[in-house]
Amino acid sequence: MTFSIWQFLTSPHASEVVEAEFPDQMRAGTTIDEIVDGQSWPDGFVSLLRAHAAVAAPERRNKVTPFAAKAWSRAKQKLLSVIPKVTHWQITNLQYHELPDVRACWFVDAPYCNAAGDRYRQPASNIDFTQLGEWCRARQGQLICCENVGATWLPFAPLTSGRRGIKSRTHKSTVGEAVYERSDRSSRPTIVGADLAQWEVAA
Repeated sequence: MTFSIWQFLTSPHASEVVEAEFPDQMRAGTTIDEIVDGQSWPDGFVSLLRAHAAVAAPERRNKVTPFAAKAWSRAKQKLLSVIPKVTHWQITNLQYHELPDVRACWFVDAPYCNAAGDRYRQPASNIDFTQLGEWCRARQGQLICCENVGATWLPFAPLTSGRRGIKSRTHKSTVGEAVYERSDRSSRPTIVGADLAQWEVAA
């Protein structure tokens, strides 16, 4: 899904499709199948609708959540402002260790190396974090790696005292975020992002 969405967002006609087809409003409980029925939209655009519908409830990829319905009116304009800024991006579907080592800003966001990381489609238990840490250290340029406090596969430093982002009444996690950052001021302003949660990469 992630790769499909980025393919769409960087395609030549993404802005036109969003302008014409992305609903301005959405009612909670509406299914994406109802909206898509009979339409010949790009797969990435449909995936984008499903992703936005599932905000705050990622296990529900078809029904618009109440949180998503409230945020829907802002989504279209946000997309239209972002798309022109990413049209020059090159998107690949390589695994992280298949990427060429170029001097760049590397942003690595792997599933947490704990029980939370095993909730992804490709769980953390499938990742060799020792190998990933060595790969990260070997990258040229600037490196930014995100994790949970307590991770040891790189020398992470605490960033927050608790979870940040979407909150809910049932959210009880107090574990903070952590980051490992290595600066290199000579790096070119190229950004390479490795989303290991989906095992897909945007470069």
